[in-house]
Amino acid sequence: LLADVQDRMGCVALHEVMTTNRKDVAEFLLVKVGASLDVKELDSNATPREMSVRCGDKNPGTNSVVNKFIVDKEKQKRKDERFCEYCQKRPDTKLLICSGCHISTYCNVECQRAHWKTHKVICKANKEKGIKLEAAGPIGMTTLIKEEFRSVVDEYRGGYCKPQGVSVNEKFWIKVHAPRDNRPLLFNDENGTCGFYVGPGARGYAEIMAKVREEETFHGLKSYFRASFDENGDCTIFLQSSSIKHW
Repeated sequence: LLADVQDRMGCVALHEVMTTNRKDVAEFLLVKVGASLDVKELDSNATPREMSVRCGDKNPGTNSVVNKFIVDKEKQKRKDERFCEYCQKRPDTKLLICSGCHISTYCNVECQRAHWKTHKVICKANKEKGIKLEAAGPIGMTTLIKEEFRSVVDEYRGGYCKPQGVSVNEKFWIKVHAPRDNRPLLFNDENGTCGFYVGPGARGYAEIMAKVREEETFHGLKSYFRASFDENGDCTIFLQSSSIKHW
């Protein structure tokens, strides 16, 4: 592919686009041409995918195009890999996901019911187990947090509390931002009414960090999980619900 031919510095067209805010060019190269996000530059070994993560704050337009492309491609890949646990078919329609284990998928309610006798033992073993957090602080409390996640801190002003419109023990989706080193994890809901961080050594930090790192779509820097707040105001994160995108 001509768009992936490297110049003498090892750069391709997408390397140049990642340093600008030309979202129209990024969309053309990715969607129309099919350029690769994983060609390494000679000097730094940086790929356009990595540059998108690093330059996201400076070039939000380009970054949004790259993020959408990556997420859409990954969603389609995961959709193609799924099949009905009962009849083994891969229907064109969206598969139902077991609400107990959040792993097994089915064509419809009939297939799910027919498979229950076989599935219930596995479902019980894999049932969602949450991690209750502790020592969580609101976004923006430290200079360290502001430097690592400046764009998120500016946008989200919520605290360590359930989001507006969400009931006690009701599950909702929360995004987790992970730093490149062992610094605090940052959490926020879709509307910005819930936003907090969890530092190294606190309960749940190591497990959540490890799960986020497993998500290679965004280089292990972010992921989405289901969460809930109980009557005491404590948040529980459900790691098995890990996903690449939920808003």
